Amino acid sequence: MPESKLEEQQRRREELQVRLAAQRLIANHLHLSDEPGGGEPATYWRGAAGERMNLDLVGAALVNFNLSSCHVDRLDLGGAQLHEFADLHGAQFHWIAYLAEAQFHGIADRTRRSSTGTQTCAERSSTGART
Repeated sequence: MPESKLEEQQRRREELQVRLAAQRLIANHLHLSDEPGGGEPATYWRGAAGERMNLDLVGAALVNFNLSSCHVDRLDLGGAQLHEFADLHGAQFHWIAYLAEAQFHGIADRTRRSSTGTQTCAERSSTGART
C-alpha cells in the first residue's frame, strides 16, 4: 500500500533528523580548536593506529553541513548534494578534499586550510559547473 502524503512527510522529517544528528556527530568529533595551544580533545576521532579520519560522503545529501575547523585526512564529497549552507571554513584536509561533481544548493564557505596554506576551492554553481 502506498504511503499517504502525511506518512511521507513524517518519514522525511525523521530522515532529516537522523541526517542532521549524524552530521553533528561528525563535526563534534573532528573539530579542533584554532586557539594556540588548544590541543586535541579526548573526543577527537582517530583511527586505531592514531591516524586522522577519512570521510567518505560520496553521493550524500547534506543539509547545513558544518566542517568548520575540523581536521580530517581525506574528504570525499564526490557527487554529494549540499543544501542550504555548507561551511568548510578553516577545515584542514591533511591529504585531499575531493569535491568533483558535488553540487552546492545555497551558500557555501569553502575557504579551507591545507598543509600548504589557505586555499579556496573552485566555486561551483548548483549544477556543479565551475563559475
